[in-house]
Amino acid sequence: MTDAVIASDGSTRKRWESYYDESGYLTKTIFYDYKGNPSQVQVFGYIDGKRVSKTSAGIRYVYDPPPMALPPGAVKSQQPPADKRYDSSFTYKYDAPNRLAERAGYLANGTLAGRTVYTYSGDTVETDSYNGSGDVYDRKIEKFDSKGYLIEMSFPQPAGGFGDTIYRYKYEAFDPAGNWLRATVTGKLGLYGGAQKDLQYTEVRTITYY
Repeated sequence: MTDAVIASDGSTRKRWESYYDESGYLTKTIFYDYKGNPSQVQVFGYIDGKRVSKTSAGIRYVYDPPPMALPPGAVKSQQPPADKRYDSSFTYKYDAPNRLAERAGYLANGTLAGRTVYTYSGDTVETDSYNGSGDVYDRKIEKFDSKGYLIEMSFPQPAGGFGDTIYRYKYEAFDPAGNWLRATVTGKLGLYGGAQKDLQYTEVRTITYY
């Protein structure tokens, strides 16, 4: 599956490509930079019964700024030994209707990197993301229509920081399998100080079945 965004100036910018196996499990994601060039590859699989992933080193181009380096004399913090076979591992919890209720991610050394908790209420799903220390750093609320299509996504922000960001989706094209191919997105972009800015763009998705 390939996702692309049509920017307001009419250009096409590919964001990522995701590949799935015959059972529908994600096997690989290719990420693209702001110029549409591949920037990183992440592969998924199972090792010792655990769902794991490994991400390539970033692909650098002549227009990229140099990577940040540690200052002279800086010492890296000591960490438990890491499993060299992967970068991250994941665990999942499900509720009574067998919906995903929690997804936790761990570093290759077993340290908790963060977790995401999903709360369901009618046609709405609230997603709360926590860092490894247990602090909430992101909250997302999604609303779906009767067919299961996402129609609104919002990111509530604490008072005094950025304004809330809201995306509303209108689907304009579907493939024979019922998956959407083109959507117009409108809404409000949250700005620092609580202000909001109108936004509108088009998302185009290409899906290849095999």
